Amino acid sequence: MAWDSPSDDGGRDASRQGTLGDDLERSVAYAEQLMISINRARSRLRTFRLVQVALFFVGATMAVTLALSVSLSPAGSAGSELQPFTIYLPIMAGIVGVAGGLTFFVGPLRRQYESDLMTTIEITRAVREVLPAVAKRENWTEIRHGTMRARLSRFPISDRSGI
Repeated sequence: MAWDSPSDDGGRDASRQGTLGDDLERSVAYAEQLMISINRARSRLRTFRLVQVALFFVGATMAVTLALSVSLSPAGSAGSELQPFTIYLPIMAGIVGVAGGLTFFVGPLRRQYESDLMTTIEITRAVREVLPAVAKRENWTEIRHGTMRARLSRFPISDRSGI
C-alpha cells in the first residue's frame, strides 16, 4: 500500500482525512487494555499451577507416610493396619480431587490468555508496520512518534517473546 501517495486516502473519504493516527492511537490503547488482561491471566495461571503442584506434593507426601505407617505397624495388632487408611485415604482423595479440579479453571483461562496475546500481537504488528508512513504522512511531531514507538516497545513481537 502506498501510504506516501498524496492521492491515496487509504479508502477513506476526504472528511476523515488525517485520522489514521487517531486510529493507531485507539488500536494501541486497546492493545494496552488487552495486556492488562494478559498479565492478570498469567498471574492467575501461575497461582493455579503453584497450588496444583503444592497439592500434588502434599498428596504424594501423605501417600509415602501412609505406606510407611502400614509397613512399620506392628504385626498382629487388630485394626491398626486399617486406621491409617481411614484417616489418610479420604484426605488424599480430596487433595488430588481439588488439584485435578483446578485443571477445569486453567483450561479456559489459558485459552483466553492465548487468544488475547495473539490479538495483541496482531494489532501491534499492524501498527508497527504502518506507523512510519502514517507519522510521515500526517506530519507527526518527533515527540508523538517517539511516544508511540515507546508504547509499542512494551508489547511482545511474537507469542514466544517471553511473556
